[in-house]
Amino acid sequence: MKYRSRPRLVLDVLRAVQIERQASVTRIMSVANISHPRLMEYLEELRGKGWLAESGEEGRRTWRLTEAGEAALHRLAEIERSMDDFGLPL
Repeated sequence: MKYRSRPRLVLDVLRAVQIERQASVTRIMSVANISHPRLMEYLEELRGKGWLAESGEEGRRTWRLTEAGEAALHRLAEIERSMDDFGLPL
């Protein structure tokens, strides 16, 4: 498996949540191809930044992007495109 940078993992998690709109942990793990322990760290960090919000009850929790998360995803995607233009993948 190829190493993914921290910004790449954040981008993958945010994209996975965006695709699903209301995404379960299992679905995010599948779409972003990330392990459960690592994903939980990222979800907590991104919630702390105000980029993700958690809803639901125990055992049926879902995650969604906040407005700040949508803005962050847009900005990170722009950075990704710029890096790719220079031949430096994120």
